Amino acid sequence: MAVTEQFTTFNDLYIGVLNAVRSQTSQASTVSQAKRAVNVALQDMHLGQDYHFYWAERDADLLINAPYTTGTVTTTAGDTTVTGSGTAWATDNAYGVQNVRSGTKMKFPGSEVVYRVDSVSSDTILILRTAFIGTALSASTYTAFDDEYELASDYLRPVDLRFFDDNREIVLVDRRQLKRRVPRNSVLGRPRLATQIELGPSANVSLRPRIVLSPPPDQVYILPYSYITNQLVVGTTGTTKVNFDLDTDEPIIPLRYRHALYYYALKIFYEHKDDVRRAEADAAYKEIMLRTLNDTTTGDRRMRIEPQVGHYTIRAENPYSGRGAFRRFDVNNAFDRME
Repeated sequence: MAVTEQFTTFNDLYIGVLNAVRSQTSQASTVSQAKRAVNVALQDMHLGQDYHFYWAERDADLLINAPYTTGTVTTTAGDTTVTGSGTAWATDNAYGVQNVRSGTKMKFPGSEVVYRVDSVSSDTILILRTAFIGTALSASTYTAFDDEYELASDYLRPVDLRFFDDNREIVLVDRRQLKRRVPRNSVLGRPRLATQIELGPSANVSLRPRIVLSPPPDQVYILPYSYITNQLVVGTTGTTKVNFDLDTDEPIIPLRYRHALYYYALKIFYEHKDDVRRAEADAAYKEIMLRTLNDTTTGDRRMRIEPQVGHYTIRAENPYSGRGAFRRFDVNNAFDRME
């Protein structure tokens, strides 16, 4: 990058920080510190729940499954194995989703207990996470359903904190509230509530966000939804990632806003070193962010006064119709007040 150009790549940003603090770019520990500051700045910039950047918004569709009730089941009290007859548990449905899988819930006649499937061994054998506690079943009906669904692989958080879907039909609620309202969540219907849960880290890499729907779906639905991505960096080959690691990586932030990362990284770099310069960098960052948040894009909604002019237009087109205040020519200025 030419020294007169806007910050573009990861290299531009961390070298800019090093130059600003007059540190040697050949000092490995200092370079690592500057790189870390830029990555922290990238994440912190996108943390706010009260604002959203259009460049980080993504759209996806969630396919939710119909309950599966084909065939019959046999099991006994104290057993975790359920044997099916005429079942196709390990087979994919018409939408490429396995009919029953780990995490699927099951209900059996004569009991309100909701069981979770631990694993599916075959089309006719599955294992429950807990032992069956009811009366032995033989050639019995059953219902297998899913209320918990995996979100887009780059999902960070929802765009709208009130509704899960873009149709604004499914209200987002706190997970504790959902558990209080529907502790078993086993009555099927059209989903009206949703909450986000985390399954915990997978191989110590990251949390696994899931959406829980209530009621569990009674048929197949497609739910369009919008979310904030966690893939904030793009490489030269177009591969997206969470953090910078290569000098040629670029943030997904538009070029005109990228210097905000520079000032935020400076603030982090000066932490516990120079309070005055840290405050200056922080002030510069906040000023840029205010301008960024107030910048307009096509179709942005802004506060404005919109007078109700429908009846005014009608009377302007027909000035001699109506009576009293409805006439265009009046003695009390009703026409000028758009009344």
